[in-house]
Amino acid sequence: MRIATGDFIAKGQPLFTIYSPDLVASEREYLLAKKSAAALQQSAVSGVADGAASLITAAKARLQQFDISESEIAKLDDTGEPITELDCLFSSRRLHHGEKRTAKYVRTAGHQAVHNR
Repeated sequence: MRIATGDFIAKGQPLFTIYSPDLVASEREYLLAKKSAAALQQSAVSGVADGAASLITAAKARLQQFDISESEIAKLDDTGEPITELDCLFSSRRLHHGEKRTAKYVRTAGHQAVHNR
């Protein structure tokens, strides 16, 4: 965690960083789909190019289910490498101790992190 209870935080400020093997695998799937689509674009076999494009769409949709932003996807496109650590950014206002908010939970080895929405 990069913050403590009572800290003032600004919109867009990183709250914590997570590593997710599932997310990294999804990023690799997306990058592989893009690489394959580029290689298969000129295929003479009917439907191959369209099939490769649909794999990109499906892989991108999976990334979006992880709440990966368009800017993070663009970073994947630019670097061609998976992003192994993802900063979770604060989205709105100061949190108060004990405040209940809609959140997504990440659980690993008995530890829990909260990504507030």
